[in-house]
Amino acid sequence: MVRYEMPRGKYPVVQIAGVCAESLKQKPVYLCGPVTGTTGYRERFAAAGELLHDIGFSNVIFNPVEIAEIHMMGKSEREILDFLMQYIEISASLCHLPGWGNSEGAKEETAYAQKLGLVIFDIVGDTLRLSPLFLGGKE
Repeated sequence: MVRYEMPRGKYPVVQIAGVCAESLKQKPVYLCGPVTGTTGYRERFAAAGELLHDIGFSNVIFNPVEIAEIHMMGKSEREILDFLMQYIEISASLCHLPGWGNSEGAKEETAYAQKLGLVIFDIVGDTLRLSPLFLGGKE
């Protein structure tokens, strides 16, 4: 099992290269990160949601862990991932949690977000940064 850590506390710094205007903070954002084969994923996703709230994302933050636990209990990983894609479709941005690149599901979610043209950013320490993927690069 892999364990990922997410810093706790307040997150006052946002660096999204001017792409994240105040209006983006008012639109839905989808959290994306590793779940399968990891420990503490509920806490990591909750902390990411708190980070976004702390820096002003005040509308909808889609936490796929919570969504799956409410709507998809007993379903296969494939069924859950397919179900969650509808939340990416109605989001304006996707936020990578640390370690997302080690997750096949998170990579699939990211590819779909890219196809839809969502703004993609990464949690890096206590900041949000525009993802190299959004800038046309590779992670």
